Amino acid sequence: MIEQKMKIKVLKQLAGLIVGAGCLLGGYLQVEAQSLIKSTIFENQLMAGKHSNKTTTSSKKTVAAKKSASTQKTATKKSSSTSKETPRKSKATKTKSSAATMPVTVNYHRGEGNESATLSQNYQKYHLYNHVTDSGYFTYYYNWNNVPAAFKRRVYVDARAVKKTTGTTWYRIRFAKAAKAQKYWVYAKALTFDEVKYVPSTQKIKIKHGSYALRSHVYNSEDLSLVKGSAKSILNRTYKANQEAVKFHSKGFTIWYRFRWHSKNVWICQQAVQLL
Repeated sequence: MIEQKMKIKVLKQLAGLIVGAGCLLGGYLQVEAQSLIKSTIFENQLMAGKHSNKTTTSSKKTVAAKKSASTQKTATKKSSSTSKETPRKSKATKTKSSAATMPVTVNYHRGEGNESATLSQNYQKYHLYNHVTDSGYFTYYYNWNNVPAAFKRRVYVDARAVKKTTGTTWYRIRFAKAAKAQKYWVYAKALTFDEVKYVPSTQKIKIKHGSYALRSHVYNSEDLSLVKGSAKSILNRTYKANQEAVKFHSKGFTIWYRFRWHSKNVWICQQAVQLL
């Protein structure tokens, strides 16, 4: 009986120890579980925070990119608008279109191309044009400041135009000797040609030098001239002049004689002939 009671007491003590150990183990497990849960929750929150930050950063970048694109578009529009509002200045200035009125008859006369004149003292009172005014073409003028112009500046002349209604004369000029240089039409009073005085003549002449040209007018005169033939083709022949011209230039003067050749008047300089 006593032994039975001792056994029961020992078993109760063991049971108490087991229960205490269980409680301790359970508490430990509960603490570990709570710690694990908290750790998991924290990690989940941290990951959620990172994702939220990434999303916010990405959103901010997207907004910034949109703002940048919008700013660039606005700047482009402003630049385009500015370029439209500020056109380039043209060297040519349009005048009232001569095509708006009835064009007048203009007679054109071609020159050899290498004859020259100088700009007159009052050349700036007149304009440089792309065509003779009122000739039926759309005309505009150029500013003298855009060409190498100056008083007594030599220019090259290759054509002459005369308006039938007014009788006014125009010349086509260029500022370089090259035939392909830009050409302009200008009113005659803007130019000064070498002075030429004409007198009737009955002087007999003999062609002695064949290296000279037969011309339609006195060379470098306001009429302009074309080569009609060569003195070589009529060498040693005698002709009677019907007009004489004295042309004054910077180095002195030159005498020219006009005579009939193939039923037309031609001019030859004194250096090519012998007076009889």
